[in-house]
Amino acid sequence: VSQENRPFIRYLTLSHLYDAGLCGDELEVYRQAVSKTMNSLSNGTNVVVPTAIDADATIFRVDLRDYEWDADLWAFLASQSPYAVALTREEAVDVQSFTGEQIPILRGDWVAAVATAPPLYHDLLQLPTTLLDLQVQLGVNINGNITQEIQNDGDDVARSGFLDSGVSENNRLIERHEIPGASNRSLWMSYDFSSNNAEQNLFASPLAFSEAGSEVIFSLPNGLHAYLIVDAAGTRLDEAPDDIVTDPSEPDGNVVNGRSCMGCHDGGINLRADELRTHVLSSLEFDDNTKEAVENLHPEADVFTELQQQDADNFAFAIGEAGVAAGTEPIGVVFEWYQLSVDLPLAAAEFGITEDELLVRIGGLSADLQPLAYGTVKRDAFEDNFAQAVCDLQLGDTIACP
Repeated sequence: VSQENRPFIRYLTLSHLYDAGLCGDELEVYRQAVSKTMNSLSNGTNVVVPTAIDADATIFRVDLRDYEWDADLWAFLASQSPYAVALTREEAVDVQSFTGEQIPILRGDWVAAVATAPPLYHDLLQLPTTLLDLQVQLGVNINGNITQEIQNDGDDVARSGFLDSGVSENNRLIERHEIPGASNRSLWMSYDFSSNNAEQNLFASPLAFSEAGSEVIFSLPNGLHAYLIVDAAGTRLDEAPDDIVTDPSEPDGNVVNGRSCMGCHDGGINLRADELRTHVLSSLEFDDNTKEAVENLHPEADVFTELQQQDADNFAFAIGEAGVAAGTEPIGVVFEWYQLSVDLPLAAAEFGITEDELLVRIGGLSADLQPLAYGTVKRDAFEDNFAQAVCDLQLGDTIACP
């Protein structure tokens, strides 16, 4: 790495997993998760796969400029990691020196599992706290587009409404907007409901409905997706209300912004046929103005399918550039594995020592880690005690060291 580029270089590592015995397809899932994570947290215009620098492809070099990150954003991420260690070996000190960063190396599995959910997901992508602010950021006027579409049928908005989404508990409406001045970028949002009654019933109120909240998907400059969950007032949420949508892959069953959305949309935009246009246009319950508005907002089936497929294809190309096959979700798999309890071989690998050495020295560690001698400890307990254990084992400097 040239001297002028060194301040922008950082590293993500999976070497502890290799040392714990993972190989082959399992490690490849982690590699893909690292690439998808960094590119999903990027405001850069290109997909850039982190560069493997060792023969086993377990240590990856990233250039912060590729993702429109700066040194402060990396330092913030490092400050949130329970595994942040300032290593004291000579070669590690050299890396710290030429990057100008005390913690230039972070664990790739932790970043993929944790930085893809709030609060880090919001912080690293610098997502605004309201839907209105997101519109300003992207140059999209949602209400203005809807008004224009109703009045002029100008292809500013495309909607689809249906009874059963397979995700939300009640009827749902999805809506597409172009992002101005950005080739092949779009914003999709859902209108989600806590019941199917009164103004929450799309098939009775196709225009004057009252949603309980929305989920927003928008294209990043590199073609991957970013996500925002908001309440009825448009205020950003960490999780969607569980009376609206659920995610069985999450420990509490709640849809978590970022990570849950990536799992549901591993192939990009999910294709959904509209049921509302035909219902309204064939019904005697709606006046001509309502029918015209719905006809303008809800394009014919082939037009809407083409828009969905176009956006799905754009995402598939971008995620393919990241080295991940569309329709697979490595981040969700890594999150599931990351939550598993920690045994002695894995703990030793994460500390960077042998099992025998850890077993000999475990008596000097926290009582919370003593079960490693004969069983396992929960991941959260291991996280809570990791920094102190590194100090006790004299493996490096952490925030717990005196």
